[in-house]
Amino acid sequence: MKISGAPAFHNSHPDFAKVVCLTRITTRDLSDSGSRAEINIGLTSSNFASKLETFWPKQKSDCPVGSSYDEGYGNNKARTQSCDVPITGGALNINNLCTSIFNKDYVLGLRVREIDNGGSNDDFSMFSLKSSELLPSLTSGGKSLTDSSL
Repeated sequence: MKISGAPAFHNSHPDFAKVVCLTRITTRDLSDSGSRAEINIGLTSSNFASKLETFWPKQKSDCPVGSSYDEGYGNNKARTQSCDVPITGGALNINNLCTSIFNKDYVLGLRVREIDNGGSNDDFSMFSLKSSELLPSLTSGGKSLTDSSL
């Protein structure tokens, strides 16, 4: 099964795997020199052997109305594409940012990159969750997921 927004893994998504999508994120505590921040968001899932990685924004239309879009730079365009968003403490709707949890050995990672000319000047906020920490908050068809469902 092919899932829009989820990175390809052997060009298909097995029925037993779980898709995890980020749909909204707070802009509180983002910091920059003004009232806006240029950000790129990464969502990953990995185990000891494989890593699936996807980024937001993917294109100009992903950015909120009134935001500017930067197509990124160098060999890491996906990692440096960005939207210039207000940092007034509200929230930002995210679209097409999904990854897959293939089994209980996978870890979910989230990275918010505030771009300041790239490289060492950029600010990063990151965290990760083991599937055992993530599963109690995941639901499918209104039912809670458990380790046995993976």
